[in-house]
Amino acid sequence: MMAKKNTILENIRNLLNNSAFKEYAEKRKEFDLDKKYKFSIFETISDTYYVENFHTDILFSILDPNTTEIGSIYNKDILEKFVYMVDESFKFNLDNVNVSKRVHNVVNGKKGEIDLLITNNNDQAIIIENKINDAPDTDNQLVRYMKYVWEEKFGKKNISLNPEEFKKNVRVVYLTLNPGKKPNIDGYDNDYFIHKSLLEDAKAGHDGEILKYRSAVGNKEDHSDLFRFLDNCIKQITGNPDDEHSRKRNYLEQYKVLLGHLGGKAGMNKEENKILEAIYSSKDNLEAAKILYNVLKEERCQQDHSPKAVTEFFDYKLKGTCENLGLKHDDGDKGYIIENSDYRFYVCGGDFDFEIGFERKINTTNQEIEDEKLELYKGLLKNNGFEIADEKNKTYVCSRINPLKGYNNIDEFITYHKEKIETIRDKFMKIK
Repeated sequence: MMAKKNTILENIRNLLNNSAFKEYAEKRKEFDLDKKYKFSIFETISDTYYVENFHTDILFSILDPNTTEIGSIYNKDILEKFVYMVDESFKFNLDNVNVSKRVHNVVNGKKGEIDLLITNNNDQAIIIENKINDAPDTDNQLVRYMKYVWEEKFGKKNISLNPEEFKKNVRVVYLTLNPGKKPNIDGYDNDYFIHKSLLEDAKAGHDGEILKYRSAVGNKEDHSDLFRFLDNCIKQITGNPDDEHSRKRNYLEQYKVLLGHLGGKAGMNKEENKILEAIYSSKDNLEAAKILYNVLKEERCQQDHSPKAVTEFFDYKLKGTCENLGLKHDDGDKGYIIENSDYRFYVCGGDFDFEIGFERKINTTNQEIEDEKLELYKGLLKNNGFEIADEKNKTYVCSRINPLKGYNNIDEFITYHKEKIETIRDKFMKIK
């Protein structure tokens, strides 16, 4: 029996040590997918942070050499880094550059709008088609924009397109949230035969001479995405504490966090598939995965769908400390509570983390907390070293903490936080 048990444990250990699990964890941490360490102000001030024009406006402010709102420092350097990200061999002249957004145009009777257009006085251009929100292409979209740039921006309406000159001086960027999406070049009309032919080398979804596939979040190895472009810009600005540098650095950092949240989450399917490949690569791995699944799958906590086994484990660990502090077990939900007026203070297991917070009593759950008390409760947590998990939420106030971050085990964690829980409880009970 002991040999069988040891074999099971060894199988689980081997499975969890597989590189796929390590890469999955690294990705989640890199892009802050649990949103435990970073937040983006863009996510708090707008509910349209996934919309195309939202990103176009931010990119315009970052790339426009005349931007002053976030500081004009390093503007040329940032633009140079962007051109390098698009095509490191592109000899784009950075003098007298103009960046335009939502450039309206009419080509062959069809109205269009180039999301971002970067030009200079040397008849060079970078056309950026923003597909971060996965919007569908319009008819002949890229070739219409190419024709517009040649005839209108370059002023060559009555001059036939010179393919070699165009290859030398123009790049078209197809910008998506994650790699993989591509335009239907074969579907373009023959009215644009010459322009279409210039994109043929990229129709399979790989970079051609003119058309470049770039993404908000992509492959770490090739650095051809906005996430790592922003990281490079931030590194250049870091080290200068004055207001202008700080303002620009913070703006870039906030946008980088947003892209990580959006693109990282959308791109996790690949990492999840690697884990499943590892699980189904051997009978031992599959057996280990089934055991772990069965331990946690049976029941879910009604409130937040945490594995019931985990929430009950937290209840077991918190029992002695909470009962000594006068908190009662909440049989109708989870964790330990103490009530005051219409509100209650609670501690519990929240998913796999420790959760501490405030909410209305059970009979008024989901109603917003009064603004004055909302701020008081936030202050109680912050003043005792707890970060607020969701600043926007008005139906509860809480902090969630990994109990093993900085602690050897959960018992050590609870012992350390006992005094803080007691302090918060005492101040909570005095609030009328």
